[in-house]
Amino acid sequence: MSVLWYRVPLILAAACVLFACSSPTQSVTFKPPAGWEASPSLFGFQAWHPSDNKQTLVLFRFPVAANVNQALSQSNFRQFNANTRQRIKICGNQPAVFLSGTGTGSQGDQNVEMIITTVKGATYMAIYARDRGLHPNSQAETAIRSLCPKPS
Repeated sequence: MSVLWYRVPLILAAACVLFACSSPTQSVTFKPPAGWEASPSLFGFQAWHPSDNKQTLVLFRFPVAANVNQALSQSNFRQFNANTRQRIKICGNQPAVFLSGTGTGSQGDQNVEMIITTVKGATYMAIYARDRGLHPNSQAETAIRSLCPKPS
C-alpha cells in the first residue's frame, strides 16, 4: 500500500501496551469523510481510507502530554519534512499545531498535513496523507481539524 502512515510501527504498539493506550477517540470527537473505511481501533491508533488507498487519515492518542517534537519522535516520523509549522486554534479555542510537508513511503512521496493538540492530559495527532500529485480532499482536510474535546 502506498500510504506512508497507514501501518503502525511496532515500537508505537509496544509503547501503548506499556502505557495502557485506549481508543484514540476517548476524549475527542473526530469526523472522517463519509464512505472512508475505518481500521480497527488498536493501541491508541486508528486509520481511515477511501477505496483507492491513495490517501489516508490517521489518528494517534498518546497517553501523556507531549510537545510537537516529542510527538513526532515517538511516532517514528523520521521521513517527514515539514514545510509549514504554525500554532492555530481548532474547535473554537482549542490550541493546536498544524504541520504540512512531505514524506516518503514504500511506493513514493506523499503530501502530509497534521494537527497535534493536547486534551485532558493526552496528546492527539491527526494526520492526512495522500500520494503526491493527488489533489487534496477537502473533507479529509476538514477531518483533521475536527479533533475537538468531547463535552465534559
